[in-house]
Amino acid sequence: MVSRDYLESNRLTAFKTLTMRIRGAETELQEAGLDAENMAESTAKLRAEILALSKVDIMKDENTFKSTYDILDELAKKWKDLTDVQQASITELIAGRRLPECTEMCI
Repeated sequence: MVSRDYLESNRLTAFKTLTMRIRGAETELQEAGLDAENMAESTAKLRAEILALSKVDIMKDENTFKSTYDILDELAKKWKDLTDVQQASITELIAGRRLPECTEMCI
C-alpha cells in the first residue's frame, strides 16, 4: 500500500504526466524522465479507447482537447460504475504504470 504522504508528494507529477500522456507528448515525457511506456499510438486511438471504456471524450472537438481537469471530472462521475478492468485500463492509458495510485486519487 502506498502512503498518503507519497501520494500527496507525487500529485503534481501525476497531473503533469496525465496532461502530457493525454496530449501525446511522448518526447516531452521522456525528457522530463516521466513514464512514456505503453502510450497510445495516436490521439485518435487514445480518444477512441477512453470513449469505449468510459463514454468520456477527451476532446471538445476534432482539434481541441478538453482540460485535464474536465477530463478527470467527467471520469470521476462515472468511475464507480466502471468495472475494475475498465478502471485499470483507463488508468494505464492516461497515467502509465508508475503513478496509478496518484491518478486514481485524482479521479
